[in-house]
Amino acid sequence: GFTGNPYSVDQEDRKREVKADTMAMKYIFADVDGTLGIGGIGIPEKNRLAIRKYVEEGGSFGVCTGRSPDSVKGFIGDLPINTLSVVNGGCALYDFQKGEYLDELCVEEDALQFAFSMKKELEQFTECRIVIVNRTNYWQVKTKEDQTACQQQNSYPIALLEQIEKPWYRIILYVSAQDGIKCAEFVRSHKPDGVRIEHTEDTLVEIMNEASGKGDALRRACRYLGGTAEEAAFIGDFFNDIGALKAAGLSACVKNAPQEVKDCCDMVLSDCMDGAVAEFIERVQKII
Repeated sequence: GFTGNPYSVDQEDRKREVKADTMAMKYIFADVDGTLGIGGIGIPEKNRLAIRKYVEEGGSFGVCTGRSPDSVKGFIGDLPINTLSVVNGGCALYDFQKGEYLDELCVEEDALQFAFSMKKELEQFTECRIVIVNRTNYWQVKTKEDQTACQQQNSYPIALLEQIEKPWYRIILYVSAQDGIKCAEFVRSHKPDGVRIEHTEDTLVEIMNEASGKGDALRRACRYLGGTAEEAAFIGDFFNDIGALKAAGLSACVKNAPQEVKDCCDMVLSDCMDGAVAEFIERVQKII
């Protein structure tokens, strides 16, 4: 074990005692968007080099992300992911080496009906679209009653409900950025049994299986690997990362994370594009 602060991090950035004082970290997991890199910009070379070196030296690196496996692959390129990972916001576990799903938590028609009822309420004060996430993609829903889906304002393809193959992982209320927090609070206040509500980006309020979420999924992944979440280190950047930050044995976030996220972390590091993941790997290796 160790005593004191092994990280040389300012006290104001340390929000609680490090949980991992007697337990070595077996796995490192990183959120993707806003942590590992930024969509449309890429992954900083510092992060790429650090991950490759860590894996080459025998480390186990995985992602814990809202993206689908195909979306992750398209974003990271040849970057190695060599341990079981959390995908689709905690709705599934995926083995990138074997190309296999290990478990999946889905939503059913009742969650979709709830989403439509919330859309009707939210449209009294903000724009709102419904997006369904399945294994292959994000699909903007078009119905005969909902012609607004034709006004496509994002990159999601438009489809009729009957065209969107099941299983469905999440149903997303796509709202305006300035109303995101208010919308998330409103939807949570009307939440039925059996689902959980996550505010995953400024514009996204997500409805998912109650047993999903990054925290529970991280615990499941570590159990599959023969360990525990206390033996995992995780770095994230947003509200939907809080569950995993609390579950992990060692946690960190990027510098520009919301204060509520920082309050859950053992350390606050640099900005995403300044190599926060590389810095995290270096800090974790000091205690292995």
